[in-house]
Amino acid sequence: MTDTTVSLYDQRLASGVYASIAQDIRRLGTAFLGAASFNQQFIRVAPKWPPHFSYKPKAGDSSKEYRCILFGEIASAALGTILCAAGNHAFEGADNMLVHLTDDSKSRDVLAMICPKKAPAALRAMFNNQLATLGEIRAYDEEEEKMAQKTPYVKDFVWSSNPDAPDAVADIFVVHLPVKYQKPGGGSGAATAFKRFQKQTVYDEDDAEDNSVPEPPPTDAGPTAGTDFHVPTGNEIHVGACYDPRLLYDYRGPAFKLVNNKLIQHDIRDVDDNLIAPWAAYDELRPGTLVLVEATIHCFRFNVNGKRERKVYQLHAERVNVLAKSNTEVEIRVPPVIPPHLQPATPSPVPAIEAAEDASAAFANFRKRKAISTVADCDNGTPTKAAKPDDSDTKVDKGKKPAHDDNAPGPSKLRRPGRKSANNGEGMDCDN
Repeated sequence: MTDTTVSLYDQRLASGVYASIAQDIRRLGTAFLGAASFNQQFIRVAPKWPPHFSYKPKAGDSSKEYRCILFGEIASAALGTILCAAGNHAFEGADNMLVHLTDDSKSRDVLAMICPKKAPAALRAMFNNQLATLGEIRAYDEEEEKMAQKTPYVKDFVWSSNPDAPDAVADIFVVHLPVKYQKPGGGSGAATAFKRFQKQTVYDEDDAEDNSVPEPPPTDAGPTAGTDFHVPTGNEIHVGACYDPRLLYDYRGPAFKLVNNKLIQHDIRDVDDNLIAPWAAYDELRPGTLVLVEATIHCFRFNVNGKRERKVYQLHAERVNVLAKSNTEVEIRVPPVIPPHLQPATPSPVPAIEAAEDASAAFANFRKRKAISTVADCDNGTPTKAAKPDDSDTKVDKGKKPAHDDNAPGPSKLRRPGRKSANNGEGMDCDN
């Protein structure tokens, strides 16, 4: 960690950025996932077909999907964030077959969210309470599996930043952004072996903690004048806008085979509430950035009647707002390199799942705070109508593997810490 990075977190703490965010999150009430409880504010719905679980508000319009608000600090690629031209597309299929990224692909970017570094006790408790609520969802399903004597493969939406530790705790949750490429005008497992957080009391006192735990971006990291494709500006940048995929500097090479699909502008905004264009996201959503996310909850089930079921739990972002910028180094993106042992294959289409949409008003009214930095400041369309399961976040030659295992047998007994107050710091492992 550089001195500049340390200064960033120190100044967030000293300037009251963290305290302001905590105060605003309190105002969200149960629209904030950490203040909500499974089977109280929202319930699971299990239709006969498709077999995927959806989550609805317990009260109110049961035809709508349950929407919740979450927050966190964007982690590095080493901890699971995937923000690149390929998204989470898996180029390696069965039998060493190459699966190009085509118009049939449903690639998404992924944000791994960690507890804000040097966050005061109240904000840490709020972050951990989000993990506790997500843990309630999985714990409920585990009880059902135990009674039915089933042991499905499970890919959770929480994992540990240090999975090899003897007392590993689930301290990261993962958010999938909307489908990255779509046609213009249209829409398109591992068992957790970690103890889970339980809900903690959020005190008003914010006792500060003293400790916390690539290369610079290339000069041609963004589109520039003189290219053979148009670089949108001004009113051309709006939610639902369709862009040339080549605007992403790592959209290069034989792995990409898009024909009609375009790069889509999603509702992702900076601290000034301006849309973040996809080619600017590598900078604006760099590790260390604090974000607020409005999301829906999903559990995709495969091979339900087969020998062994597979469950994939996902949070799907509807909107993202930056709460505080980061000045850490921007991670370099490299076009995917296809190993010579892979042979071309035809990608399989992914089935669509029906979706719907009130955390929305609370999200829109949330007051964002700009981060104080020691360096100079960096500086409506149709939403996706169907939730798409992402069966794998594995990629070819993408660098260090995230600290989790997507194919471990499950489930296993989870060790959960007891309820802790927010002012003693015990049981809140947020050293990321």
